[in-house]
Amino acid sequence: MEKLASKGIFFGAISGKIMRQNEKVLAQVFKVF
Repeated sequence: MEKLASKGIFFGAISGKIMRQNEKVLAQVFKVF
């Protein structure tokens, strides 16, 4: 159970970083338009 919990937190952090990067990219794209 502990391994699953740590994996969930790990993937949660990765998905959070990806979402932030996507937001920055989208912001730059909208600035171009």
